[in-house]
Amino acid sequence: MRTEGGSDHGGPRDISRRGLLGSAATVVAAAATHTMSGTATATHAMSGTAAATHTMSGTAAATRRAQAPADPAALWREFTAAPYTHPQIPFVGRAGYRTGSALPGRRSRKAAARGFVTDVVRDHGARPDGSADAAPAINRAIAAAGERGGGTVTIPAGTYRIDGIIRIGHSGVVVRGARSGATKLLATRSLTELIGVYGSRYGGDKSSWSWAGGLIWLCPKDRWASLTDAIRAKAWPFEGWTGNRRDAWRTLAVPAPARRGDRTVTVDDARGLRPGVLVLLRLADDSGHTLLQHMAGESEGARAYTWADKTKLTSYVPYEWPVRITAVQGRRITLERPLPLDIRAAWDPRLTTLVTPLTGSGVAGLTLEAPLKPQAPHLLDQGYNGLAFQCAYDCWADDVTVRHVDNGFGLIGASACTLRRTKVEGRGAHHPYYCRDGSHDNLIEDFTIAERTTPAPSGTQLHGGDASAGPLFGARFTHWNIRVTNGRAGLMRIDGLAPYSATVGISEVREFGQIDVPDFTGDLHTRLAAYGTPEAVRPANLYEAQRGVRAR
Repeated sequence: MRTEGGSDHGGPRDISRRGLLGSAATVVAAAATHTMSGTATATHAMSGTAAATHTMSGTAAATRRAQAPADPAALWREFTAAPYTHPQIPFVGRAGYRTGSALPGRRSRKAAARGFVTDVVRDHGARPDGSADAAPAINRAIAAAGERGGGTVTIPAGTYRIDGIIRIGHSGVVVRGARSGATKLLATRSLTELIGVYGSRYGGDKSSWSWAGGLIWLCPKDRWASLTDAIRAKAWPFEGWTGNRRDAWRTLAVPAPARRGDRTVTVDDARGLRPGVLVLLRLADDSGHTLLQHMAGESEGARAYTWADKTKLTSYVPYEWPVRITAVQGRRITLERPLPLDIRAAWDPRLTTLVTPLTGSGVAGLTLEAPLKPQAPHLLDQGYNGLAFQCAYDCWADDVTVRHVDNGFGLIGASACTLRRTKVEGRGAHHPYYCRDGSHDNLIEDFTIAERTTPAPSGTQLHGGDASAGPLFGARFTHWNIRVTNGRAGLMRIDGLAPYSATVGISEVREFGQIDVPDFTGDLHTRLAAYGTPEAVRPANLYEAQRGVRAR
């Protein structure tokens, strides 16, 4: 899944209902462009951070889409018979915070008294009238909760000017406003002003603030310090699970070969592993690029594809998947989620260390508003960004709105996180939501991308693409129950683009001159069902239906 580059950014959009899950991506009950609503999950992306953008040519689309449509009920029965290993539909039923658990709610006064609670106005002197910089007070409150092993920071209704970054660097810390319509943080400065220019490892004049960082930044304290120190030193870092360098890890155990969908894996030595520990499954590609072929479905087209010159894509290999161990019995370990890929000896599989992630932290009930400034030219964002979740696991946001931002909600080396009732509105964002750098198993639900209030300046919206970033799609993407309100096909109907994937219950759409073409030759092994009748699809919500399914 490409994250930098892609579809038709040209139109206004609003996405609200059940939205985006992440690895092999499944989009459930979403509407597209103008008013787009959704639920999505992110699981395994093809190119981590980067992305090229192809757009579909009408001729290629017509050729690919000549197959007979499938019966959605039969397709669902087929999935339930093999939910962890279905060739087209990914299993996303354990995506999100604590494998899809309900988010922590606002506690009663009695319950709240049992945990540490601090108020930014009462206890730290923040002014709720916007007359003074409240960032130091908010950050003091967050640090106080963190130093006590976690707690709640309350921000009462009002407007709070913030001249700096709000940093959540300790696990178990929740920042809770009154509600998004009542508590407003009014940002005044960009990440470029606060931290400095952030160039790209790939050269040129691009700003990495176009896909990184947030004015509310959830990231482990030490990781944030090492990252921002490297940016200030102009030693452009990697941003994922192992720190600024890709080789900053050590091996804990070597797993034996296993199949996609397995939850129990045998390792050579389990003495360094125990239940509750997070580990990183690391897979390195071989010279024949068979790992990338596997991620693309291992069709003839994937085997014939030229991988070697996709330097941006290969800079993000090896594949890294963080997962919690739930049980250890001798040399057999059980994982919190089923394997999203095979484990093969040719890929030098290892369970390794990772940076200590942020866990159990969240943001709720507030709006972050940036200054209303013209949107920057493409990839030159100054960093008026919303929330960033980085090296975060089992973290969350609920009832949070960002307005007038360059980039809305970022998942950067973030997994098992849930974003619920989030909204991006105002003058228009470059990336309203983005998922990159080893982010997996995230759930975005009940989200809204509102129609922009200011026309897009020339040169800000459409992605030009990058030939070194690799395929537009890997295998097992599913678009399920999607209302496309403007009738455009671009990256909504994917049966002509994505290998071993499914388009189920999507409105009738039309080609409109987009330039994406299939990356892979030959049969894509895609499925199309209930085309033109999304309202008839059962189950209506694929994610929630999958939560009730277990392997037979």
